[in-house]
Amino acid sequence: QRALVNAASGGVGHLAVQIAKALGMHVTAVCGTKNVEWVKSYLGADEVVDYSKQDVATLFSDPSKHFDLALDTMGSRSDLLNKLLAVLKPNGHLAHVLNAGTDNATLEAAKQRHAEGKGPCVSMTLVSPNGEQLQKIADLIAAGKVKLEVAVSLPLEQAAKAHDQIATGHTRGKVVLTL
Repeated sequence: QRALVNAASGGVGHLAVQIAKALGMHVTAVCGTKNVEWVKSYLGADEVVDYSKQDVATLFSDPSKHFDLALDTMGSRSDLLNKLLAVLKPNGHLAHVLNAGTDNATLEAAKQRHAEGKGPCVSMTLVSPNGEQLQKIADLIAAGKVKLEVAVSLPLEQAAKAHDQIATGHTRGKVVLTL
C-alpha cells in the first residue's frame, strides 16, 4: 500500500512516516526544502516531495501513482485538501487531523462526494488518549522502528511560547512542555 504524509517533518507527520514504514507501506512524504534530506534519510520515507518546488497533484496525477492513504495535518487550505484528494485511489482514504485552521467546508464536501460513491473516504480525527495505541507506539520506539524528534522542550510556564512555535507551521518534530 502507498501512503502520502503531508507535513512529514512536523510533530505528527514525523511519527506517521515512521509508523507507516513499520507497517510495511511505501511512504511518500511532503515537507519543505530544509527537511527533505532528514525526512528521507532519518525518517526513512521512500520518496520526498518538496512542497516549495513540486506540486503533489501534478507529480502523482497518473492513476498508477495514486495513494491508498493520505494523512493531512495541515488542512487549512482548500487547495491543499483538493490536491490530496486528487491523488487518492477511488477507494482510498484521507485522514485529516483536526486543527484550528481546518477547512471544514472542503472536508464536508469530500465526505458528501464519498457518500454518493464519487470519491475517497474522508475522516477527521481529533486526537484523544488511547492506552493500547500508545503502547503500540512505545513498542515501536523500544524496537528502534520509530524515533521521536523533540524540537524544543519548555517549562509549562512558557506554554504561550510553545504555541507560537507550533503556529509557525515549520517545527521539526515535537514541542514538549515539562512540569
